[in-house]
Amino acid sequence: MNLYNSINCRVVDDEEKNVFKTLFNNSLFWVILLGELFLQDYMITLGESVIGSAIVGTAALTFNQKLTCHILGALTLAIYPASKMIPL
Repeated sequence: MNLYNSINCRVVDDEEKNVFKTLFNNSLFWVILLGELFLQDYMITLGESVIGSAIVGTAALTFNQKLTCHILGALTLAIYPASKMIPL
């Protein structure tokens, strides 16, 4: 969810509802986002072995579990703009 939330955090204007508006303006953002995605996936993959699990403290995930994580994370892309539409 943190990876998807980093996309939401790029828009700090309270009036702006489109989180994708300036998404491609900063190439460094994409380098960091993809690097984070790779490292997180690598740490989960390390969790498949006993030694890797002891080092990074993770457990292996099945494909369905990984898919569920990405779906729940992607839901933040819809929930955040919708929450901005609720009047205070």
